Amino acid sequence: MHFDDEPTFRAQNKLGRWFFVLLICVVVAVLDQLTKAIAKDYLPENPADAVPLIGNFITLHLTHNSGAALSLLNSKTLVVTAISVILVFAVLFAALLTPHRSWAGVLAMIAGGGMGNLMDRGRGEPWGTGAVIDFIDYFGFFVGNVADIFVVLGVVAVFVLIIRKKPLDVLWLSKAQIATLESQGKAENTGRGKVIWVFEDASVSDNSASAGDSTDLASARDNSEGGQ
Repeated sequence: MHFDDEPTFRAQNKLGRWFFVLLICVVVAVLDQLTKAIAKDYLPENPADAVPLIGNFITLHLTHNSGAALSLLNSKTLVVTAISVILVFAVLFAALLTPHRSWAGVLAMIAGGGMGNLMDRGRGEPWGTGAVIDFIDYFGFFVGNVADIFVVLGVVAVFVLIIRKKPLDVLWLSKAQIATLESQGKAENTGRGKVIWVFEDASVSDNSASAGDSTDLASARDNSEGGQ
């Protein structure tokens, strides 16, 4: 397919992107749950009997947190669970929509960590009242788990991407808009999912919308990862 203008990036087909994002989420959540299962079987609950990991600075002992980070909102478990569900799905949604692999991977890592902790909360009766299993004690200041590590690393990576001015470039197109792009030669069907070619000056009018109602596509920027 020939293009008069070179596109600034190509969005990866949906199936490939979804597999990439969901794989990271599942790996993070499973790793978190495995380490928690081991902690429940082998670690003491009494901090005085904690197992040293890095001297007395980082130790291992079992505890349960019904609230948010740093044991905040312990009496509001359902509220914390509801907020967590919203945040996890919002981050996962952005990870699935961004055309950039770096952003997708980082956001998937955060979503996977959130899912790991949500699985703990889902074991309570009624659902959502369960406590998160924590077992990594940092300097006696707070206790976390593997899911928390991935969330923190993901948030740090988000700040790095922002500092490096890496755009998220989330695009949301209706079926009518995608059809318009295809008719203009700015999209193609690969057989495995739509591949959308986005141009800096591109705008797409939705035929189902009123005249003059158009969606300006976010300006696409060059991606150092080869347009993914």
